[in-house]
Amino acid sequence: MRIASFLTPEGPSFGLVAGSCMTARDTTSATGAAVSIRGLTRRFGANTVLHGLHLKLEPGSFTALLGRSGSGKTTLLRTLAGLDPVPAEADVALPGAVAAVFQKPRLLPWKKVWQNVSLGLAGDDPRGRAARALSEVGLSRHADA
Repeated sequence: MRIASFLTPEGPSFGLVAGSCMTARDTTSATGAAVSIRGLTRRFGANTVLHGLHLKLEPGSFTALLGRSGSGKTTLLRTLAGLDPVPAEADVALPGAVAAVFQKPRLLPWKKVWQNVSLGLAGDDPRGRAARALSEVGLSRHADA
């Protein structure tokens, strides 16, 4: 696992994602990075949560965002997912496909465990794919719960 370092005008810092992760896929930006951000600043009233953020994530890398409440983790993820606008002064280059995992449970309580797992799986044989995914994390016995 690699934790990315971020360059800010004040120097390097580290940061950002308790409970969420994002991986970039396939497409790369003109810089060769899967995700490239330059000069991202986000403010909420007098509170600046991201200040001049520069970030480059390489294709195939795994990045964890860690930080205290209010440090900008969710704001960054929402910006990357296209849920929040990119400020005009920032440059954000993303792959064609971006996925986000939400911090709060998003299960469908009326469905079985394997059916919830298969919602995130593409391809044929959703039950078989869900069974393999559940097996990987030691939860096979709960498939039909």
